[in-house]
Amino acid sequence: MGGDYSRNSFDALRDFAGVLMQQGHPTLDADWNEFVAIVERRLRAETVDIIGRAAVPKETPTGFQIVPAAGPQLTIGRGRMYVDGLVAENHGLIGPDNSPIFDRSRLDSGGRAEGVLDETISREPGDFIDYMAQPYLPAAPALPSTVGPHLVYLDVWNREVTPLKDRRLLEPALNGIDTATRTQTVWQVRVLADVGADATCGADLAAWDALVAPSAARLTTATIEFDDPDEPCLLPPGGGYRGLENQLYRVELHVGGALGDVRFKWSRDNASVGATIEAIADGNRLQVRRIGRDSILRFRTGDWVEVTDDRREFAGFAGDLRRVEVDEDASELRLDSPLSADLIPGGGADTTASRHSRVIRWDQHGEVRLDDGTLWVDLDAAGSDGSIPVPPAGQVVVLEAGITVRFDLEPAGGQAKALDHWCFAARTAGAQIEILDRAAPLGVHHHYARLAMVTFPTAVVDCRTFWPPEFGDDCACMVCVSAEEHTAGTFTIQQAVAQLPETGGTICLGPGTFILGDTPVVIEDRESIRLKGHGSATFLVYAGRGAAVRVVESEHIEILDLGVFVLTDVTNAGEVPAAFLLRTCEQVKLQRSIALLLAREGGRGFGVAIDGTHNRLKIADNLLFAPSAIGTLADPEREEGLRYCALHDVLIQDNRLMGNRGVALEGLVIHLAVTRIVLNAIDAFEAGIVVTGTSAIETDDGEITSDQLGRNEAWGPGGVAIESNTILLGAVASGVISGVPNLLLKDNEISRLGGQEGPETACCVRLTEGFMPKLQPDSHIVGNRMGRVFGFGISIEATQATLVIKQNLIRDCATGGVRMVPEAQIGSLAFDNNIVEHIGDGARDRRVIGVSLSSVVDGKVIGNSINRIGQAVEAAEYVAGLEVHGAMLLDISHNAITDIGPTAGARELYAIRLHGPLQTADISANRLIGVASAAENDPMSWSGIALDARLGVEGGLVPGGPATGVNRFPAFMAVGDRLLSLTARGVSILGRRGDAQIRIDGNVITDARARSQLPLVVVLAGGEGLSGCVFTGNQCRRLAAAGVTPVILQAPRLAVANNIVRRESDADAMALQSGTFGGPTATIVGNITFGNIRLNGVALPAPWQALNVLG
Repeated sequence: MGGDYSRNSFDALRDFAGVLMQQGHPTLDADWNEFVAIVERRLRAETVDIIGRAAVPKETPTGFQIVPAAGPQLTIGRGRMYVDGLVAENHGLIGPDNSPIFDRSRLDSGGRAEGVLDETISREPGDFIDYMAQPYLPAAPALPSTVGPHLVYLDVWNREVTPLKDRRLLEPALNGIDTATRTQTVWQVRVLADVGADATCGADLAAWDALVAPSAARLTTATIEFDDPDEPCLLPPGGGYRGLENQLYRVELHVGGALGDVRFKWSRDNASVGATIEAIADGNRLQVRRIGRDSILRFRTGDWVEVTDDRREFAGFAGDLRRVEVDEDASELRLDSPLSADLIPGGGADTTASRHSRVIRWDQHGEVRLDDGTLWVDLDAAGSDGSIPVPPAGQVVVLEAGITVRFDLEPAGGQAKALDHWCFAARTAGAQIEILDRAAPLGVHHHYARLAMVTFPTAVVDCRTFWPPEFGDDCACMVCVSAEEHTAGTFTIQQAVAQLPETGGTICLGPGTFILGDTPVVIEDRESIRLKGHGSATFLVYAGRGAAVRVVESEHIEILDLGVFVLTDVTNAGEVPAAFLLRTCEQVKLQRSIALLLAREGGRGFGVAIDGTHNRLKIADNLLFAPSAIGTLADPEREEGLRYCALHDVLIQDNRLMGNRGVALEGLVIHLAVTRIVLNAIDAFEAGIVVTGTSAIETDDGEITSDQLGRNEAWGPGGVAIESNTILLGAVASGVISGVPNLLLKDNEISRLGGQEGPETACCVRLTEGFMPKLQPDSHIVGNRMGRVFGFGISIEATQATLVIKQNLIRDCATGGVRMVPEAQIGSLAFDNNIVEHIGDGARDRRVIGVSLSSVVDGKVIGNSINRIGQAVEAAEYVAGLEVHGAMLLDISHNAITDIGPTAGARELYAIRLHGPLQTADISANRLIGVASAAENDPMSWSGIALDARLGVEGGLVPGGPATGVNRFPAFMAVGDRLLSLTARGVSILGRRGDAQIRIDGNVITDARARSQLPLVVVLAGGEGLSGCVFTGNQCRRLAAAGVTPVILQAPRLAVANNIVRRESDADAMALQSGTFGGPTATIVGNITFGNIRLNGVALPAPWQALNVLG
């Protein structure tokens, strides 16, 4: 229903700014109404331009806040929200149990007034109203019974209010005369159910798009000529409007939908003729307040009338059309058929007054014809519902007095909406009407905003945007961009970048979802730009090729507090998808940002992709989820762009990284200074950190010779420091894979997450060949805690110039603690003060070893604790705590090696096992403990020190015993004074042969296995290059009556002194063999033994027998 207006003269295209009255001139209602429309349009446009399309002012932070509860239930917060320039306000719950309070009298927790508008507001208990108690949704639909998620949204529109809808508009002093009408902003909170498990506040939803789509209905008006008028009161035949009165016609859709389903009605008085319904009897008798204002503006018998109320209007439906019979004396309207049940109040609080039940006159009647005279519909025919069906597109319907209308849909195939209406004026002067040409409806226009994603009973994600946005105290924003502006294309992030001067500035992004589509944000060849958002509240959504945010050949760039979501279901045609791309920059910071890139299985993608050369790059405090959270694009095979990546002073710190790889600096990456990777938390399914590049190369002429590579003279100062990171691994993943020349791996936590079984290649640390394998690295692995992998704690797979492994805890590694592949060598090794324990319980190899080394030029193994090795293996050739296969200089001292091997399932157990060539070996002050007691049938054989330094000799560690299979890669051979190492890759020089010495001093060696076939100590040394073996100050005790001599020493020269050797049998305590070259080759002094000492197979001769105590 509308008001009684002369016409609607407002037209935004004329850009009027105001209405000015003139003296002595009449004033029309249309003038005032146009002024109101001008002001409203200005206020709405200004609001949208400043705060965006949907925002909650921080003055009322609970405005339309959604709180779910079990039931299900929803409550709606008190406050305001601006939607497309309309201000919707929830005043809270005000009623008998919650009287209002003056806004400045109600104080918040900080003592600040809750309002300043000098009006009453609800008290605190009424700040949230129930979904079912909304003021403009009196018959709210039931909430969904499913869990969800559901999208809760706000629907806002302006409605026209006449006294039929609110009798308080009538002035009692003037006997209730009808004066001006009002417009009212009404709102409803509604629910779009079950929008999908992956739906987010900013997600594209087909159901949402259909909901918010405006009406497609369009109306065209015109006039035609009639040669034979139906009524004698009309003007003579001719063109134009032929009515006798000036009118404001209203055409309104009674039923919406597709064009063939739409029905309409019309009024020559803007549907202003109506009456308040006082009562409804028998479903078809209406008691009304008045029949009409005069003889024209009144109801007559035979009129078509519409009976409606607030419930129908707020639900978006028209009322019931009925033909009426008027009883003027009784002020009663009798309908030709009963009303629908939902229009009849149920009693109690549900009355015609509470519903504002009303009846409206419409003026369509009788035969309705098309403009060619064809009868279209007869409204007097039986079965007519009083509405006119809309004819097919292009056909014209005649209303009256020469007025015609035509309906279309724009776009074709769209939907018209019930209650769409148009108004146009008809004037007798000039026989003219207001021409509409495919005009959109004058109303009702609904405006929508997303409020929350709700999953019952209590989970909720707030979708509201607040104004003003918090740009930060130090922002000093030069340009601000809102999500609504960017997504609408009115002011994009890229436009903001272009708007900054050459000297740079700060771009602040407001909260919300910025839809990039397939257009990235590019900062290229710029300087001093800061791009700042609101963290997780500011999200950029990208669905194009390559990277979403690109910083290229720029300097002093900061990207702060942004979220980027990349949709990778596209063909990238060689461009690797990424959230951020940093290419050849100076002093770039990426901090406190989020990157989400979900790739298909096996797909590539980066959270942050690094390319080209960088100086002082900082990536800190970010959350990055991608196949490679941070990685380089250094590919020497690519055809375009730089094939390498050069890094100087790069810091990757305090990030949360998730993906197949956490940090992957691989390919041809040159570290010009120390690249630091510190304090990150990494969840990885393939590798936590991969650094396989090289350091800066310093040469006079730019050329690198093979001699320089061999002597490491070509190295520069660059390297990688990996410190204090927490790395959690998938079953097949390795923690750190390094191939850089200079590595510091310190104070990291590296562990497998979950119980799935993995391969032996899944290691905590792998030292592999880098991009330039001839460069032999220096690696320092210090203070780390690592374990729970199916492979090794540390796997040495490439030659190391210097290797320091100290103060690490290596625990729960299924295959081994530390191992070297045969092809690797170590120039200088320091392995000290480590704890290696609980190793090899899931080993698949025939050897289980706590620490396995080979081809060591100069090695020190000092102060370590190695225990609980291979205790759960079911079958193994042997188990060893420490094994060294070939060394030039070796110092093994102050170690504790205990609990080696299972009680069954392995043939031989060793605390220390050395085989292959030894130039000099010092084994001293070690504590080597087997078992304190053992069952009589314990089949295990245990040895504390087993040393076989012979070259090319096959056989066992006990003369005449079974072969132990020690001959494997690397194999060793002497050529002249050179000692060569042979592997599957070729031959390399281990060192020069010369006089050598084995010193075994001050060790404690104890075991109690009764059936052990291995000595506690066995040394087998021969050849011309070994000068002798010194065996002094050791305590050896076999706490069982085993048949094997506890100590067996075989060397060209022997010095055996001050040892205590005890065994629980009458067999020999020591078997010594020396004198390969003749002459005095052995001294045996000061030993205490519980058993004989034999030298070269005979009892100890004089004078040595008297110088020892033999038990």
